[in-house]
Amino acid sequence: MKIWIKTLAIGLLLFALAAGASAENIDGPLLLVNLPEDMRMIENVVFDDGDFVQTYQLSGGAYVQLLRYSDFDMTLNDLIFSEWSLATDVQTLDDLKIGGLPADGVRLNSAEEGFEPLRVTLVMVKVGSSTLVYQAVYPQKLGEEQIDASVQAMISSMDVLNNSVEQPEVG
Repeated sequence: MKIWIKTLAIGLLLFALAAGASAENIDGPLLLVNLPEDMRMIENVVFDDGDFVQTYQLSGGAYVQLLRYSDFDMTLNDLIFSEWSLATDVQTLDDLKIGGLPADGVRLNSAEEGFEPLRVTLVMVKVGSSTLVYQAVYPQKLGEEQIDASVQAMISSMDVLNNSVEQPEVG
């Protein structure tokens, strides 16, 4: 049953991407993630160069974004400082591999004045000239332990579908 649900979630992700993009724009690697059953796609933007942004709303005010960039020269730290300039309690996710490829990841808290405090997880994996990014944003009121367990389940399910770039061997 669990394998069937994972396969369904991956299939839905691929279908959602394909439905919003022309055939030439879906060439390239994709980050596959087993998203929670309560997810609802609220954004699917595909750019002419094949870059895309998908945003999924989850229960409790949380959301997940899956992004693909071509020729992306930012590091994970650059991304943190550009998107989460008020980050605190930044924790590196050690020994992270996605689809057999080395990946970078962090968990952080962010509390912008006048807004609800957030728990954010970012994962970045480079595949050829593409960069795949996963961003999970949860209101801290849901509880750090529950948030981290949900996010870890998604990270553990991640894989890279690489349909146009040869993956380097990882030893």
